Amino acid sequence: MKDAMMMLGGVIAVIAAVVAAIYIIILILPFLLAIASIVFIYWLVSTSLTGGFSWRRRIK
Repeated sequence: MKDAMMMLGGVIAVIAAVVAAIYIIILILPFLLAIASIVFIYWLVSTSLTGGFSWRRRIK
């Protein structure tokens, strides 16, 4: 009986760990998406700024 309880406890612990991992991933995902979008926007701005600098030089 004790072994069965230990086994059940182990199964519950594994399920809890999996659920916690999924929950953490769901919580972190928006932050990862936000970071990715910020990096993308920064890249767009930097490329457009370099283009802007060359465009300004042409006007001069």
